[in-house]
Amino acid sequence: MFRTRATCSIVVGLVVGIGSAGCGDSEELARPSEEFCEAAYEYDQRVSTLGDDADEHVELVEPMARHAPDDIEADAERFLDALQQVARGEDSVVDDPDVEAASERVHRRAIEGCRLHEQEPPGGL
Repeated sequence: MFRTRATCSIVVGLVVGIGSAGCGDSEELARPSEEFCEAAYEYDQRVSTLGDDADEHVELVEPMARHAPDDIEADAERFLDALQQVARGEDSVVDDPDVEAASERVHRRAIEGCRLHEQEPPGGL
């Protein structure tokens, strides 16, 4: 039961971050790598259907963290680490404002830098 609540808590914070990421001012940053954008697109497409399986979230966030731009590298690692802790059954990151802020910055960078809102599904479907 805890693992479900913990995963949901972190993921809800992430989904909120995704929904609000296009708002506000942002300084002009270089476009992230293709690998980061592909991983971000995959996560964006699947996050709402993943449910509360932290292992699946970890699997999708790992390539984002591995290819994160320098300006959010630490945030991506914090986000991934938090999901890994939840996958291990640890509760220390649940409702942690630093983790929520880091995940929001990663998602904002993905949405704005990779222009996720402008992308079509692979294959043009």
